[in-house]
Amino acid sequence: MKKIIIGTIVLLTFFENTHAACTYKFDASPTQIHNMTRNKTLKIFPKIIEQNFSFRLEGEDDKSNIYRAASSKAAEEFSSHTYDFVGDKSIPLSGKIGIEFLVNDFVNKYDRAHSLEKLNMIGTGFSFILSDDHKYLNYGDISVNDERVTRHIGVMIQGNNPNKSNFLMGENYEISKDSIKEIRFGLIIDQDNKKIDVNINGDYKGSIASLSGKPTKISLFVDGYSTNIEPKNPFIGQTISAELITDQSNMKLNYKVGTTDLCGSPL
Repeated sequence: MKKIIIGTIVLLTFFENTHAACTYKFDASPTQIHNMTRNKTLKIFPKIIEQNFSFRLEGEDDKSNIYRAASSKAAEEFSSHTYDFVGDKSIPLSGKIGIEFLVNDFVNKYDRAHSLEKLNMIGTGFSFILSDDHKYLNYGDISVNDERVTRHIGVMIQGNNPNKSNFLMGENYEISKDSIKEIRFGLIIDQDNKKIDVNINGDYKGSIASLSGKPTKISLFVDGYSTNIEPKNPFIGQTISAELITDQSNMKLNYKVGTTDLCGSPL
């Protein structure tokens, strides 16, 4: 009997250790990223390692740097500018699905003394498109912005029907510049109750928008940007970095019972 029990424990440990990570592939080329907007202003992130993204602040007055990462398929489909957009990764059809965005190198990168004349801004964030098997349903954009007066997280969710109240919903959540050493944002797609919830650094904010239908697929995008960073700014050369987390083993926020990661593994 002891041999059977020990063998079972070893087998369970093996399966736990060989759990396939839930990932999203950010493999779009620089050209594909460049073509995602009609004015061709986007650039690919200077550094992408799996689902980690970073860029260095550059001192270029009167100029904006906008970086993006996407999957090859999503970038190509996005470039077509069509409302028939279909996501490239399948998601669970029931329960709650969690995604986390961690900004782990951002604090005090903004100096108010160098921002009296112009609207300087440093930011990073992620966006998503939810679809069924035929068409786009919801678009969402989450951005962590460091501006002249405040640091805040902006959340915007858009539906695909302008006649419904959920066509455009948005909130700004102000966060302290001094007390938070990292910023962890949680997005929860609630398939059963047809809504989208928000969690910021463990503070469950509740529902921000309704789903426009029954999503079966998702596409994810990560952005970083800086505007009007004067050459004399003392933070030039420092790095802004973030991580998009889709696997349950790395998700740290508190979630309601029944929540899974992007691939359906329980949190």
